Amino acid sequence: MLRASRILYNMRQFLPLALGLSLQHKLSHWDAVYLALAIEHNCSLITADARLFCSGKTHHPAISLLA
Repeated sequence: MLRASRILYNMRQFLPLALGLSLQHKLSHWDAVYLALAIEHNCSLITADARLFCSGKTHHPAISLLA
């Protein structure tokens, strides 16, 4: 079994990008923050939210939709 480590981030640095993503794609604040975090850290984002996936794939190629 894989173990995931937890890292805390100060979200202030991601808020300008998250706000832009939220307004542009009508995403919730938290969805936009998750997307901004993945973009800034160049890491994968896995979601079961089809709306977030469709909005996010134009900005981040490493977003995946759970089936």
